[in-house]
Amino acid sequence: MAEAEVAEFQGLYGPYTVSEILVQKIWMRGLFQQDGLTTADARRVQVRHPGEWNRIGGPDFKRARLVIDGKDVSGDVEVHFRQEDWFRHGHGEDEAYRKVVLHVVLFPPKQDDAPAKTIDGNEIPCVVLLDRLYHDLEEYAMDDLLSAAFDERRGRLLESLLEQPLRERRERLVAQACKRWAQKVYFARMRLEKLEWDEACHQTAMEGLGYRANRGPMLAVAARFPLQRLVEERPRAESLVGAVPDTWARDGLRPANHPVVRLEQYLNWVKHRPAWPGRLAEEIAGWPGIDEAPGDTEALLELAPAFRRDYELPLRHRRLAEFVAAGAVPGTRFTTLVCDGFLPLAAAGGEQGLFPYWFYWYTGDAPESVREILKTAEITDGRTISQSNGWTQGVLYSVLG
Repeated sequence: MAEAEVAEFQGLYGPYTVSEILVQKIWMRGLFQQDGLTTADARRVQVRHPGEWNRIGGPDFKRARLVIDGKDVSGDVEVHFRQEDWFRHGHGEDEAYRKVVLHVVLFPPKQDDAPAKTIDGNEIPCVVLLDRLYHDLEEYAMDDLLSAAFDERRGRLLESLLEQPLRERRERLVAQACKRWAQKVYFARMRLEKLEWDEACHQTAMEGLGYRANRGPMLAVAARFPLQRLVEERPRAESLVGAVPDTWARDGLRPANHPVVRLEQYLNWVKHRPAWPGRLAEEIAGWPGIDEAPGDTEALLELAPAFRRDYELPLRHRRLAEFVAAGAVPGTRFTTLVCDGFLPLAAAGGEQGLFPYWFYWYTGDAPESVREILKTAEITDGRTISQSNGWTQGVLYSVLG
């Protein structure tokens, strides 16, 4: 198999790279808006099944099932950065690519780009992903890198932390957590640029409930069923699953993360709190602002011993869980929604002084090895400095460095 293509882009903290493999994952997991999907020449496309990911040579996906311009189409799918890559790689003269029925590219074709053709001369429709991504491309790249790199790098991270004095270890992780916070707010702001507050909250909640394996299908459901439609129609969870068939990951999921279970939770949430995004904004707007700016490690650590008590985090967590979400989502999944979704959205919407809340909020879903790193490196001690979201995020971001 040929080595995957890599492209470099300018991001929030400088250049970042994207591999064609990431674009393949976006296609495979449905992490793009599929409603209204069309080819470059305006033919409607429905993705019944993205195909089986092929990692051993030949087309990237085998045996995909599509509907193009109203006609059922089965065959292979090839993924590239650009239309011209089809010709650069010589696929048009390769027998292995005879059955390709769709060319998926990240960037729009240039005006003078010729259409891709098979060895038989059949023209292949082209679909462009860039303007249909749910997030900025940098966020996809960051999420993918975190997932792939953590297990590999955690040992080296712990070794490097233990080489530093305790104070410097904590300063290092605070600095990394600040970058993670800035990224989350930046990406939330981009979502708010595309959507009104209610729909941005709606998509954020459904994406978070999808966890990693089902983010794409959940976002597809959220786009097809805006919040007001869910409020008015009150569909069953099974019908929402059926709205985007053949895209859900079920194998290896804990029962609590099964898509029907998560959708039932959200439908119950919406049933009892139909105007929940407004409640979320109202609730967070009432929190006391904190002047300490992100990056001021000294001030942040001075807040540590009594922050949760002085700023009533247990009460605020219960208020969000009950007043906003009707108690519909139990456990660490809701905690993760607060940290990864609600607080960055509120900050992107203009609320000030939320970074300390985000930093000292409770830890949501995270690998158990993160806790082990924090404990072994003596970052947290369970007394003056407890495990919290910020320390966890500092560790997670450190795998990128």
